[in-house]
Amino acid sequence: MSILGTTSGFDVFAIPEGGTDINAAQIDHINDFSKETYVSVAGNYCYKLVLQDNSLVLVGYNLADGSSIDAGSISGVTSLKNCRINLDANGHPSFITIGAGEQMQNFPLTNDVQAHLQAIERQFGGIGWKRVSSTADNSVWILCACTQPNYRYFIYDTRNGGMSEIQVDSRRANIIIQPTSTQRTQAQGVEVS
Repeated sequence: MSILGTTSGFDVFAIPEGGTDINAAQIDHINDFSKETYVSVAGNYCYKLVLQDNSLVLVGYNLADGSSIDAGSISGVTSLKNCRINLDANGHPSFITIGAGEQMQNFPLTNDVQAHLQAIERQFGGIGWKRVSSTADNSVWILCACTQPNYRYFIYDTRNGGMSEIQVDSRRANIIIQPTSTQRTQAQGVEVS
């Protein structure tokens, strides 16, 4: 599926895989993109972030039958500006990063990612961090620890919990993750502050 219509005040349509805009079906209407936005389409599901009563709510819509599920919520969020959805290998939301700099916090949306987030939190000792990239199979992540005066970058292997720092000595870096398979992922232009 793909989604058309991402302008505030417009209807949102879903197009079935392999279809055209003639096959599109209206699934929503966005009035205010500062309070609601779509973040992912995976299989028959699309996911939307909504601010409601100082809470961030992740809603999943099943495009096949029109049903919806509350995929998670976090209290005390007043803006979508510093909210980042981290997807799994299939495009489904896995965890949410909220905040900026040293104030970043990560919240699991699935049970399988919770142990990884806790292990990373222990390693960083309360320093804010975010995932900036991952391999296509989501087994290896590039993390940015928001330390001052310079950010530090790490590779975290979800298969064994191993973490190692990436030495970065320039304003811009090209970081290449090469897992044991022949698959290769490259995160280009990672900003180093």
